[in-house]
Amino acid sequence: MPHRAPKLKIPLAALCCWTLVAGAVEGQPQTALVLADKGRTDFSIVLPSKPSPVEKFAASELKRYLKMASGASFPITSKPGKRFILVCQRDSVPPAIPSPPGISQLSPEGYCLAMRHGGLFVVGADERGTLYAVYDLLERLGCRWLAPAFSYYQGAGEMAPRRETMSLNLAAGVVEKPALKYRKLYVEEGRSHNATNLLQMIDWMPKRRFNTLVVPLNYLGQGRVTWDHWRAALTPELQKRGLWIEVGGHGYENFLNADMEAGHLFERRPEWFGMNETGQRTGAARAVFCTSNEKAAEYFTSNVVRCLADHPEIEIFDFWPPDGAQWCQCPNCKALGAPSDRQALLLAKVSAAVHQTRPAIKFECIAYADCVAPPARTALNTNVLVDFCPIEQDFERQINDPKSARNAAYMKQFANWLQCFKGDIGVYSYYRRYFWQSLPVLLPHYMQHDLRFYRDLGARGISSYAEPGDWAAYELNHYALGQLAWNPEADVDEIIRDFAQARFGPQAALGRKVYQALEDNVRVYCSLIGTPQKTPAEYQRAADTFLALAQEIDAARKTAPASVSAALSRLGLMVEYVRRDLALQQARAEHGDARQRKAMIEDLLHFLHEHDEEGILVGGRIRTASQFSRYGLPKEQ
Repeated sequence: MPHRAPKLKIPLAALCCWTLVAGAVEGQPQTALVLADKGRTDFSIVLPSKPSPVEKFAASELKRYLKMASGASFPITSKPGKRFILVCQRDSVPPAIPSPPGISQLSPEGYCLAMRHGGLFVVGADERGTLYAVYDLLERLGCRWLAPAFSYYQGAGEMAPRRETMSLNLAAGVVEKPALKYRKLYVEEGRSHNATNLLQMIDWMPKRRFNTLVVPLNYLGQGRVTWDHWRAALTPELQKRGLWIEVGGHGYENFLNADMEAGHLFERRPEWFGMNETGQRTGAARAVFCTSNEKAAEYFTSNVVRCLADHPEIEIFDFWPPDGAQWCQCPNCKALGAPSDRQALLLAKVSAAVHQTRPAIKFECIAYADCVAPPARTALNTNVLVDFCPIEQDFERQINDPKSARNAAYMKQFANWLQCFKGDIGVYSYYRRYFWQSLPVLLPHYMQHDLRFYRDLGARGISSYAEPGDWAAYELNHYALGQLAWNPEADVDEIIRDFAQARFGPQAALGRKVYQALEDNVRVYCSLIGTPQKTPAEYQRAADTFLALAQEIDAARKTAPASVSAALSRLGLMVEYVRRDLALQQARAEHGDARQRKAMIEDLLHFLHEHDEEGILVGGRIRTASQFSRYGLPKEQ
């Protein structure tokens, strides 16, 4: 797939001289480099004499996929011959090999691909850029990484088509750089994660240019989703790919809570705990401790320092209050200011203590809920990362559409952050939401509009939840987001065409048709939070669209190859879920009989549970009560 990232300003003459065919005479550029033919190659993969772990991994990945695609074995060496593929970061180019012009201008994570002196240069500005360069080269040779290698894909997560003759055509050198510095995937609630599928996610992430995995330290303090469960298995795999390890999340309560000291901390130190509106101290999980109490703050800080000393692999620490935080109402805490100011004061105290022994670690706070506005009294250190969270974003309209009062309110606060804080601000997106309960909300064009807007304002990052259990429902979002976070100007229609061709083969046109219908209809007519109710006639029109698509999918599956049939089956489940959701939306708009609607909800729950673990739904974790409220019935129904 061609990448259209902004190019560095390198003289055209310099770029042109990079392109040389194997065996050509210097000064007589050609456009094709034959890397392998009939299972044989004259090329070796060249590494620096002392390669870093990421450089070694990048070379091994190149060797592995070239073997799969050509049948040829490319030896890895530190001694370049006449035909070589150099894989390294720019500071590691061997002295014996003249560097391509312009590599000194590469920005962080950037890279270049160049043909010169009978060889191929795959050079990154740094380690991670080198790995991205390898995957870009392999994409240009036909490889595709559609999704992680989850079991339900049965090997269809990636493609490395076999070619008798493998040649590379580059009209000029390729120079790329990322638009956004932080490109993250969140584990968050971890409803379907385990060590195996997390490793599969990690393997896929750099292939789509994500650079950060975010794992809870201990989600909601429940001991179920914790970094320590997976730390031993995940850390070396993240590090050898050069991916940032970000840990933490909602979790003040992990460092000071009522259950500490054998359950006696609240009894011994009630004054350390938050005061509610009635003047009572409480040890509730969502209650923020009394941050104005110096002894409580010291106890809390020492626990954070100890935790991060015991976890040297953590590079970014998410220092967030509890989800749904209830801030202390005592007079001393109120005197500190609004929650945003209290968060900033506590962050300053804790980060200063941690940085005495771990100066390089970054802290992240969130602009969320009571802290969505920037602090008025306390300036954050510009080394802090801020994630801005538009959790109630109206997806029927773009984030910068003034016709949406909800989105306009978020953008007012985002502008306030940009004005008062000069550090890196990212966007904690909701391009895959837990509230959607696996409903296939596809957003490739919507995401592009958002990311262009955020980039132009100065945002530095984007993130998304990523559940293996329903990855296939959002696979196009995940696939496109990686590309768009790297380059918001990428051709979205081409991304979709390329993905659909790889995923559905001879039924690619049908795949694109369904994707378009999902993108056009689900965010407008289905049960997304904040989406206004429509008329029964509008729901019926949308339902008719998906009925016709369901019939087309059923017909196509009868003649499709096995892998395509499996992909169409998943697409059919997505369409069926949308149809059921629309039927319930229509019944709600028509004020239909409550008993009939209850039966429809129970039938939907049966459908969700029946198809759990097939890649489309996380149905086994969806409760009946939440479905009643979702479709306008009281929970006691």
